Amino acid sequence: MRIHKDGETITVSFPKDAASGLINNQLDSLSLKFDGVLENVSQDTVYNTCAHDAVDSVLAGVNACVFCYGQTGAGKTFSMSGDVQNYAHRGIIPRALHHIFKEVDLRTDKVYRVEVSYMEIYNEGLYDLLADNPAAADNLAILDDASNTVVRGLTRVEVRSEEEALAQFFTGKQGRSTAVHVLNNSSSRSHALFSVYVETRASAEASERALLSKLHLVDLAGSERTKKTNPSGEQLREASCINKSLTFLEQVVSALARKDNHVPFRQSKLTAALRDALGGNCRTVMLANLWPEAAHLDECVSTLRFASCVRCLETSAVVNESADPVLALRKAERQVKELRQELAMRDMLSGRGRVGYEDLSEGEQLELQQLVLRYLNGSAQLDELPVDSLKRIKETYKAFKAVAGSWAAASAHGSANGGAADATAGQGDVAEFDGAGVGDVDTSSSGFCIGTAPMQARPSASPSAAGRADSPASNAAAGAAGKQGLSPRVAPPSRMSMSSPSPRTQLQTAAQQQQQQLTRPGSPLLQQGQKGQLAAAAGGGAAAAEGAAELLFDRNALFSKYKHSVADGKRQAEQVKQQQQQVAELKQQIKDIGLQVNSSKEEIDSLSMQLEARKAVTPAGNRSSSSSGGADAGVLDNDQYVLMQQVKAAKARYRTAFDSLRELRSSLDPAVDSLAAAKEALLAGFDAWLAAQQGQQLGATQQIAAWRGDDEMDPGEAFERMELARKAAQAGDPSSTAFFAAASKTGRAAVRSPGSTMRS
Repeated sequence: MRIHKDGETITVSFPKDAASGLINNQLDSLSLKFDGVLENVSQDTVYNTCAHDAVDSVLAGVNACVFCYGQTGAGKTFSMSGDVQNYAHRGIIPRALHHIFKEVDLRTDKVYRVEVSYMEIYNEGLYDLLADNPAAADNLAILDDASNTVVRGLTRVEVRSEEEALAQFFTGKQGRSTAVHVLNNSSSRSHALFSVYVETRASAEASERALLSKLHLVDLAGSERTKKTNPSGEQLREASCINKSLTFLEQVVSALARKDNHVPFRQSKLTAALRDALGGNCRTVMLANLWPEAAHLDECVSTLRFASCVRCLETSAVVNESADPVLALRKAERQVKELRQELAMRDMLSGRGRVGYEDLSEGEQLELQQLVLRYLNGSAQLDELPVDSLKRIKETYKAFKAVAGSWAAASAHGSANGGAADATAGQGDVAEFDGAGVGDVDTSSSGFCIGTAPMQARPSASPSAAGRADSPASNAAAGAAGKQGLSPRVAPPSRMSMSSPSPRTQLQTAAQQQQQQLTRPGSPLLQQGQKGQLAAAAGGGAAAAEGAAELLFDRNALFSKYKHSVADGKRQAEQVKQQQQQVAELKQQIKDIGLQVNSSKEEIDSLSMQLEARKAVTPAGNRSSSSSGGADAGVLDNDQYVLMQQVKAAKARYRTAFDSLRELRSSLDPAVDSLAAAKEALLAGFDAWLAAQQGQQLGATQQIAAWRGDDEMDPGEAFERMELARKAAQAGDPSSTAFFAAASKTGRAAVRSPGSTMRS
């Protein structure tokens, strides 16, 4: 097995079988190209090469997946999890968690929510490694739709720090099923999927918009050849399930590579869980782990062929914005509130009174129905009806409909009880008139009992007071009837005014009346507004007192004061700003140089293709001279010479740009560490300043612990703190404290005995 100089191609040579005879069509060698080949490199190099960009994409709202594939004993679990006893040998999962929370701490302009889950697929059964009872798998089911794949019932734990996330990972790792066989002392007998869910929100302006992304870190069980591992009993059943699921995975990848109409994702739990990673909305990276020895040549070739097939797959990774209905409702409520504020400001600037745009309460609806009833009885004027907003006009129409409905129900009820009694009552009512009306009285039982007017009858020029609908007595009687509420026995007004104002005049007059109604001392609207103002004033006083008390403990406000008003804070804040600017400039330079490197590589490829094409097309004169052994044999023409010079210059530019890119990348990490140190110094200075401002005699560290509510450490806790500091100093990385603290909490020393499995 040979790795080419480009670092992307592997050639596998096959020995000839002498027993096949002289004619032997056996394959001599196999060359396959990949995105990169790593040999004898550190765990840090593996992470930076394979998983660093995928984690960055998750923080930008894009789904990502990193999974390891290979034969048993090839180092898949070591690549993903690493050695928990050695900080330098930690794997992709601990480094990804450190990367995520480091970026979360640096990006202070956004709010992040991080959750983790850990699932195991053992013998085609789903197990929740973070549940209280991981052996119970009845409640887990894989569900998928057009855009997402989820596991129903899987525990998702919110973590707020790297230490909490690592503690969950170490806890779940202890529950994985392992066994011992000939090729591996700690062979994983199951597939494990550790998932990180990241929710990103803006801090203030667009709280309802969120980016939802997930990172799947998959440690697949290794393929086994039973004639090499010699399993028996339960291990034979485990090996059978492992090989079966990996075979189905290869079938799915082959179908995706061929772009078949049907892809058998549901053949196994593994392929169903990896549906997004293989052909959906995800950025996927595969690590092919090899055991490059002659005894395992067939397994290595199988792994390389599978990796080459996976390299041909295409996914559609996009930024995932939240479609949560709760967030959409929150956005709609905020927009409605802003629109109401705009309307209130417009009404205030135009000189209008208080206009209600909110929905009416039950009490207000009842008052509006009573006002409509009084208007129909003649005791209320048209100008008193609310027309100040479209919502009030619609509510008025609804009140008219309610009153008409009550009258229709009363009429139907009266007809059912007997029309004769109603007719007699109606005749009695008519008999009470003084005869000043128009026409003769109709004494029949039919009709509406309002009299019959002759054709030549005309209305009186000065109707009597008894017949006028707008007389004081009539108004008083109608008002008394109106005060009784919605009575079904109330008769409609006997006369209507023959002259009514135009609609425009009605609206103008209604607006004036409404303004007067608002300023009237006895107005219910004014009383309600005064009550609201009094309640707001009383509540405002209490809120102000409470806010003044809370201000003393508002660290954000005090932190802002420290950065802008205190000399040390201003200096430290300026240092943080300079470090942030330096990091941003380095990232921009890396991006620009990376574009130059890619452009130079494309130029080299294009010129090389042109040169090869030029060499292939040789003029006839050159061919004849070459075949005859003339002096011109092997002489380049002018075009080939120019192309060769251009290729040489492009390669020089490529090497220069690549060297610059490597130097910039090496200087980025120290700049990021300097930025983190500057922020830590700023926070430490603020804590010390806050402790001094509070005027207590405790030291800065003790004061911070008292403010946070921490109790005094006992000797055991003090020893553990010292032990963590010692391990971090040995590791040479101050940020390793979270790793050792999480490993200590999960009790990683209590390892299961070799050969045991957690499932039955």
